[in-house]
Amino acid sequence: MRTPLRLGAVIALGALLLVGMLASPALAWSWGVEAEAVCEESGTTARVDFTVTSNEEGAAGDVKVILVVDDEVFGEPVEGPLENDSFSGSFSGVPLDAESVVVKAFIKWEGQDNKEGPKKAYPELPTECETTTTTSTTTTTTAPPESSVGQETSTTAGEGALPFTGNSSGPMLLASIGLVGGGFLILWVSRTRGRHAAK
Repeated sequence: MRTPLRLGAVIALGALLLVGMLASPALAWSWGVEAEAVCEESGTTARVDFTVTSNEEGAAGDVKVILVVDDEVFGEPVEGPLENDSFSGSFSGVPLDAESVVVKAFIKWEGQDNKEGPKKAYPELPTECETTTTTSTTTTTTAPPESSVGQETSTTAGEGALPFTGNSSGPMLLASIGLVGGGFLILWVSRTRGRHAAK
């Protein structure tokens, strides 16, 4: 008689465990959240990237993730459905001097009334972020000096005197005087001949 009683107790206990496993979403679905903090371009803040992953292939559900910085909710929650068993997002503008950063994730599985979570991640803020600055460089182009080909300048001109830029005018002056004198001579000879012919 004792054997049937023990067998019945074992069956009843197994049935209770099975019902509990099916009724509990924590046991029905396995999932987790990971997070990482990286420097932003400004160099004064960080961006926290997170990924919620379901270990149950094909499980459908809606995800809600909040960020808690120094025990206060930071920014707006990030919400969306699981796609390909994961959900990713980020929070921007996290101050680098924050003492604590916690990512909290919640999932409401399809067909379940209760929201499961939170699952938590504790990303470490970067300690050294470089500030990106843009510097402009100015290039100065110097024009080459003008060519001095064909120009002759006197290197012996005194200070305040104009440079000598032409040929000597002495020969030209002598030639002009010669031409004028020759003209007068021709004119005088022609007049003398005319007078002799008139006599």
